[in-house]
Amino acid sequence: MRLLTLLIAGVGLLLTGCWDSRNLVTYSTKEPVLSLTVRDGTNQLLWEIGAVQPRRLSYVEYSRIPVGYRQVFPVPPLKPRPFRTGEEVSLSLITESERFDHDGRATDVNRFEGGVWHVMPLHPGK
Repeated sequence: MRLLTLLIAGVGLLLTGCWDSRNLVTYSTKEPVLSLTVRDGTNQLLWEIGAVQPRRLSYVEYSRIPVGYRQVFPVPPLKPRPFRTGEEVSLSLITESERFDHDGRATDVNRFEGGVWHVMPLHPGK
């Protein structure tokens, strides 16, 4: 039974794109995402998008703007620089009540492999 559960979970991750290293968003938030930022290992901002029509995000490729969002940085029409293979990269997703951080390494010019997501409440005690 445990093996069947793991198999079903694995197929679910595969179908949702969680194992696609082009997908920056491998964590499903309960609330719509207000912004997403990508920074390099020196904390230099590489890319930021903000919601025009906030919604839950399940798939975002680096430098491709999802429907309902706009690029904040770099200022359009500029594109963010490509990742450098092996460089440290950190992502932050902001919702109304939480911040989701994800650190990892670039595996290609637009691919990222991260570790564990860290979730922090924005308004503790509410």
